[in-house]
Amino acid sequence: MTRGTFSRRRATSATAALAAIALASLALAPDMAAAAGIGGFGVQPVQADHNRGYFVFRMRAGTARSGHLEAFNTSDRPVALRVYAVDGLTGVTSGVVYADHADRVSATGRWLATSAHRIVLGPRARRLMAFSLRVPAGTAPGDYLAGLALENANPLTSAGRFQVREIVRTVVGVEVVVPGPAHAQIELGSVTLKALPGTNASAVTVHLADTGRLLCKPVLTVSVSGRGGQLTETRALDTVLPGDPIPYPFAWPHSLAPGRYLITAAATGCGSKSVVRGASALSIGLTRPGPESTLRAIAPPPAGSSGWLLIGGVGAAGLALGAGGALMARRGRRVRPRT
Repeated sequence: MTRGTFSRRRATSATAALAAIALASLALAPDMAAAAGIGGFGVQPVQADHNRGYFVFRMRAGTARSGHLEAFNTSDRPVALRVYAVDGLTGVTSGVVYADHADRVSATGRWLATSAHRIVLGPRARRLMAFSLRVPAGTAPGDYLAGLALENANPLTSAGRFQVREIVRTVVGVEVVVPGPAHAQIELGSVTLKALPGTNASAVTVHLADTGRLLCKPVLTVSVSGRGGQLTETRALDTVLPGDPIPYPFAWPHSLAPGRYLITAAATGCGSKSVVRGASALSIGLTRPGPESTLRAIAPPPAGSSGWLLIGGVGAAGLALGAGGALMARRGRRVRPRT
């Protein structure tokens, strides 16, 4: 699981009738306390292992069970909360995130049903809530993830011309392990040099996907070759969910001059080693702040020659992502293992 994160997305509007939305979400993880309180309310799983802030159920396909959450109000005022199930997702930088209330529940979140869709907690009050979990018949062995979310139903809106409405929610993860033969496998797609969004900082975008059936944390090694030689960096990623593709932005701690480069990426630690090679061109130089090494571009091949442009695709594990581009187009499109 990913470490707990607390993030806000804010937007503003000059139209008084339209309030902007700020979404704050808290994902509970094993290295956090079981109870979490944000925005005046919180929730904790009711289970034997109180050191874990999320549920783990080992269940066979076609079976069902129930569980309980305890919601609590830490403020001196009543609070109304929405209660709903969400799908677990892989964040673009890896790690577990959860879908928003407006997102259609299309994966593991459909296995969950809550005893109430809305509750009201009095000042300093606590309340137990039941939920049920049913694994569909025919579900393949492997790891699956959903979440149970509580969200303030009556968010406050700031005064003034530029209004901000803040929506606060907390999510408890529900991991389901369906026993049977299953393995993890990270497959690499394509590699491209580009700036990190909103910056001129260099990065290598590595398209990857967990094509296996288990949660895993791959180790990614990237090499960039230019006229000045080859520089290599290794990074341990956070959790990648089965069936999820992401365009991972591998922040590159070296500046890059304009021109063409050779890139090699390898993923290990999640099944067979997967390798991809590619070429990428920069129209402008990319930098990183502070002391750094600099790579110069490779001279283009002579006219009419194939040169280094013919370098291969995938080694070891092979490339099982088809065209790749459509598969990796956006995080919201999920590739699910067959059930």
